[in-house]
Amino acid sequence: MDDRGSGSADRDGGLHPLSARLFGSADDFPAQRDQPGPDALADVASLQFTSPLFTALIAAAFLGERIGGHRLIAIVVGFAGALIIIRPGVIPINLGTVMILIAAFLYSCAHVVTKRLSDTESG
Repeated sequence: MDDRGSGSADRDGGLHPLSARLFGSADDFPAQRDQPGPDALADVASLQFTSPLFTALIAAAFLGERIGGHRLIAIVVGFAGALIIIRPGVIPINLGTVMILIAAFLYSCAHVVTKRLSDTESG
């Protein structure tokens, strides 16, 4: 009997369940329902693209990855683009918009946890 998986929870400190829960949490948000207007789907899709921006920041904070000048500029421009989509002050920020950004953040957390798992897991 193969018992390779039996010790993985001990080696990774429980990161597998955390990663699964983060991906599940991000999928649980009904953002399309709470986002009013005909452009709701476009806004949802556009704001989901903030996930790589969050991933870069979280990876720098928790994995010690370096953010060079060119990457920092790209992150700032990306978040500026998200602000153009959200239009704070012009249109009230609704629950749907906040939920989309939380979902993007949770996806980013799951990606960073998965990256961390790749250091200890093989195969």
